[in-house]
Amino acid sequence: MKRSLTYERIREGSTLPTPTGVALAILRMASTEDTRIERMAAVVETDPAISGRLLQFVNSPLAGMTRPISSVSMAVRLLGMRTVKILALGFSLVSTHRSGRCEGFDYESFWSNALARAVGSRALAQHLRTSDPDEAFTVGLLSKIGRLALATAFPEAYTHALELIDQMSAEEGLSVERDIFEIDHNTLASEMMADWGLPDGIVQAVRLQSEIDTGPADGTACPEKLARILHLAGAMANVLTTEAVGEPALHNLVRRAGALGLRSDGFPALFDGIREQWKQAGAVFAISTRDVPPLAGIFAQAQARRTALIEEAARTPDTQPPWRPQAHVPKAMIVDDDPDSIRLLKGHLVAAGYEVLTASDGQEGLRRLLSESAPLLITDWMMPGMSGVELCRAVRGHPEIDFTYIIVLTGRTGEDCIVEAFDAGADDYLVKPFSQRELRARLRAGDRIIRLTEDLRKRDHETHCFNAKLALVNSRLMTVNAKLKRVATTDDLTGLLNRRAALSRLTELWAASDRHGWTLSCIAVDLDHFKTINDTHGHAAGDLLLKSAAGILRSSGRTEDVVCRMGGDEFLILCPETTAATAQAAAERRRKAVAEDRIRFAGLELMTTATFGVAQRTPDHASLDDLLKAADEALYAGKRAGANCVCVAAETRPPHAPVCR
Repeated sequence: MKRSLTYERIREGSTLPTPTGVALAILRMASTEDTRIERMAAVVETDPAISGRLLQFVNSPLAGMTRPISSVSMAVRLLGMRTVKILALGFSLVSTHRSGRCEGFDYESFWSNALARAVGSRALAQHLRTSDPDEAFTVGLLSKIGRLALATAFPEAYTHALELIDQMSAEEGLSVERDIFEIDHNTLASEMMADWGLPDGIVQAVRLQSEIDTGPADGTACPEKLARILHLAGAMANVLTTEAVGEPALHNLVRRAGALGLRSDGFPALFDGIREQWKQAGAVFAISTRDVPPLAGIFAQAQARRTALIEEAARTPDTQPPWRPQAHVPKAMIVDDDPDSIRLLKGHLVAAGYEVLTASDGQEGLRRLLSESAPLLITDWMMPGMSGVELCRAVRGHPEIDFTYIIVLTGRTGEDCIVEAFDAGADDYLVKPFSQRELRARLRAGDRIIRLTEDLRKRDHETHCFNAKLALVNSRLMTVNAKLKRVATTDDLTGLLNRRAALSRLTELWAASDRHGWTLSCIAVDLDHFKTINDTHGHAAGDLLLKSAAGILRSSGRTEDVVCRMGGDEFLILCPETTAATAQAAAERRRKAVAEDRIRFAGLELMTTATFGVAQRTPDHASLDDLLKAADEALYAGKRAGANCVCVAAETRPPHAPVCR
């Protein structure tokens, strides 16, 4: 399978999970047709850890052997080279990747879930007779290795990404990974497995495992059958490793099993067998598991949690749940200077179900409205002091009085009077004498308006709250996205721009050079004999040298130069509006600074040098790749000349400049 450009970039610029040396040797041997079992057994025996795990596996109930096996050679012969190959791969990865730098990634839970998925895949393959059980075991174990790879390659970025992914469905999570890293963990896992030489059918199944149709599987191709097994095994693993599983997830699990052809009456027994085998496999792989009841018990626990929640809700002291509207008790105020009119009108309102407040003039009515709000106001027009019309104007103009529906009582008729009342702020009017039936009709109209107004106010408040929450969420998302963008474009170790960001920035500078006719140069940098330092003193010493060299490259040049780490001990410096001569001088300053630097490590004084290759854009460079190639060729010329020098590409070398300095 051809590897994608995204995978190649990640593979070149980052450290991905890889098998140990012996496991890699076993992988290579298994891919060679003339390899003999005795030779493979001899290689396996050179790694005590793999040998021990292999013997534990072959003697565990998982292998189903009828007698104890004490020799590695016999174990390899009984299991077969293909099974030994993938088991060695699994043992190697589990033993060397139990922790890491990604703070948001739970390594122990990852392997516990992976082991449950492996056991489930093996049992399903054995039950359905569609795949080799031992092969299905290791494929299940490593089917989500892409998640570990993202945590290893982008520890800080994946930590922030998990803050979003953990709140999403599986499909949404894959989409987020593609948006941030340009690849999702399933695709990354499949390309890693292809790199390790695993069969195409396995690679395709891993790529498909989250995208398959969950309908009936009759007549599907072998990779899709294995993908369906991985899909169901993943669901079972989630049930086994999750503390409190909800009923919907359990019913979904049974539905998936049915789609794969497993009968509902036989599936619980199969699940319970997998549960026991998971515990046994945990001892073989030294991976933690937990005590889980049978499937019927898990269902019972989920039902008990639901029942407890219902009972708790029933015991709440609030007899009216928050989603049930409170009983509407309308309140009205009568303002009239005639006690008989107040008494008559109050009787009608009480009979209609209103709570009634009264006032004998406009001033008292205004004071009471300020202290005791009433959404309905019925006021007489003609009153001493403040008239009803003046009260209307005062209510409408007061900022502390909420919306009030106002009905004006008057014995006056005529168009001018009605217009005056409405201009003052009245919503309705009633001409004396009035009938109870007419009053009720006016009250119903007012009540409808009051209810609509209250609903609008409530919706306004809810909208305001929602917008405030949305603004908060957007602010948090913007913060997370800013962090994701920063960590996705920055090299973790040195803080420089990474390979992806370097190529993006170079594309921008290339376009600006086209647009404005500016010069553009770049400098390829490679530390000399870096592998020897790593092999002699360890990766910690190498990392210290890389960080120190990165700091020198960044601080010893111009502010407009862009310094990037391309991967390993390779760097790239982008020099906008710069000729080859100027770039050569800048490279020479950096070369001297790197050579003079001394690092203290474990009581030792370490040093390194660097070789620089300079190239300026010329009309012969059809693309930025040509410019990078020219800088690389100058760098290799410097290496051949003895390293610790600055070389300029021949086509852009300044007159009389030496090839290397």
